[in-house]
Amino acid sequence: MEEGKWPVEAPKEEQKEPKEQKKRKKTMTLPRFWVALSWCLVAVLAVGQVLCWRSLCQVEREIGRMNGQLLQTRNEINNTLSGVYDQIAQEMTVSQSLVEAQDVRFFNVNWAEKTVMASFSVSLKESTSRAQVQLVLGDDVVEMEKENGRFVGEGKVDVLKSVEGRLVVVENGVEKTESMWFSGPPRESLLPSFSPEFPHSLEYKMARSDVEKPAFVLEGTLWASQVLTDVTFTDWYFVVMEEGNRIYETTFSLDETKGEEIQLRQEVTPGAKVKMYVVAKDSVGLYHVVCVNILETDEFGKFIEPNEMLDWQEELYDAQGNQIV
Repeated sequence: MEEGKWPVEAPKEEQKEPKEQKKRKKTMTLPRFWVALSWCLVAVLAVGQVLCWRSLCQVEREIGRMNGQLLQTRNEINNTLSGVYDQIAQEMTVSQSLVEAQDVRFFNVNWAEKTVMASFSVSLKESTSRAQVQLVLGDDVVEMEKENGRFVGEGKVDVLKSVEGRLVVVENGVEKTESMWFSGPPRESLLPSFSPEFPHSLEYKMARSDVEKPAFVLEGTLWASQVLTDVTFTDWYFVVMEEGNRIYETTFSLDETKGEEIQLRQEVTPGAKVKMYVVAKDSVGLYHVVCVNILETDEFGKFIEPNEMLDWQEELYDAQGNQIV
């Protein structure tokens, strides 16, 4: 190859950055690093805070659950202990009692006097042929005679009150007494009772003028389950009372298998309370009364929610309308 035929480029000299420019780039890179690092730390702290909050919530729920379990366990223990104490007290009372068994039967009711004869029977745990036994019923004393290992006697009691008294045992000059409870009021077993059911629909009619009164339209089937004794029900009534005044009454027949259809449109006084009753008269002249519905209106004749609740309890009245407790 001939020398100098082809031009040969001289090698380029490497350009060097000035020291001032390198220093400027370095100082610009360092702040970005610290900002990024700061954001990473903030993110880590936020995530840690969320995790700590969730952990605290779980701990609180667990503490609440454990407290609930402890409270339930404590209540169960208290109930168990209470039952044990009651059983111990009952056993101690029974062990200290003079009486092993007792019974009462009623006969010859006098409904005019509201009294009934009661036949008492008491068996003592320990007694001899010399034991003298009396049953004190208020102001009356029943002398008990020994018969077939039991002490028996008869006395007159109130039909409407619980049968209870005081047993007095005198033996070898030593007197012992014990309170006795034989039964609830005899009327509970001597008189019939009934439980009415009254599925019905009610439609309310507002008063549209000052002259017109509010009214209700009632439709339903009335029937009752009965518990009968020697005393039976003779007459049935459906009665509507407004503030103690009778505004509607009808008689009907009622038995276990057939109900009575009730259809009624009745006006009422604005601001008054209305009560509906089923009344049954029994064969001894007493009246059994159960309230089956309560309505109430405001002063403008609008039907409102009554402030009295139904209890469906049977009440007993005599022929003069006096309630028998």
